[in-house]
Amino acid sequence: MTYLPLSLTGWLAAAVAAMIIGMSKAGFGTGAGIVAVPLLTLATGSAQHMLAVLLPVLICGDVFSIIHYRGRQNWRVLSMLLGGCLLGVGAGWAVLHLLGDLDAMTVGTTSLTGEVILNKLVGGICVTFVLVQMWRFLGATGKRNDAPPYRPAPAHGVAVGTAAGLTSTLAHSAGPIISVFMLPQKLEKSIFVGTVVTYFFMGNLIKLVPFTARNMFTPPRLGTALLLFPFAAFGTLLGLHLNRRITGEHFMVAVYAVTLITGIQLLLPM
Repeated sequence: MTYLPLSLTGWLAAAVAAMIIGMSKAGFGTGAGIVAVPLLTLATGSAQHMLAVLLPVLICGDVFSIIHYRGRQNWRVLSMLLGGCLLGVGAGWAVLHLLGDLDAMTVGTTSLTGEVILNKLVGGICVTFVLVQMWRFLGATGKRNDAPPYRPAPAHGVAVGTAAGLTSTLAHSAGPIISVFMLPQKLEKSIFVGTVVTYFFMGNLIKLVPFTARNMFTPPRLGTALLLFPFAAFGTLLGLHLNRRITGEHFMVAVYAVTLITGIQLLLPM
């Protein structure tokens, strides 16, 4: 079995990213796992490596979480989101194809390739989502939360699923989009987590098609992902523990701070 040639620091960062994925999925359903995207991109030195390594690890975390939350899904919401997810993944497939076929070009003193553009795209998505979450938090501060639960229309769910599918295909970063859609529905905590975990599990399985078609699953990338499975499983157990004991607010603040810093680093000249 072969692996990506990561440094010791790279392996440590990758292991932490895998643990955060499991912890986020089992503990909070979504959101915190976004930190794994820039962290693993920096660890592997490539957004293409990150996409291929992270997808099997995400599915591993999904499986352990679904086992715990079986029977705790809102299938009305899931049917809307998954319908849109198919459209979004298809659009993401087209964008990956475009980026992969780009020839190197020079802008100023910077040489741009599809790989460089994808790295910048990942960084931009991470920074944007953190800023959106900050805006949501500041906007909600001091306001009463007595609005009736939001019952989404099918068109709303499909639109959100499409946006999430596109973003997830390009950067595995659809968590904040799903959070913005799910939180106003005020679902019971286990239903919320079970629904979100099931959506991402099915969405990640769909993403296997374009990733395989693009030949992204090379032996070194798959070998690296396999080594990270135990860390994702351990993170799942830790997430279940945290779900029973904390609300996750302080944890999420720390996660978004790290995501913002690493996302900015991806945007800086390499």
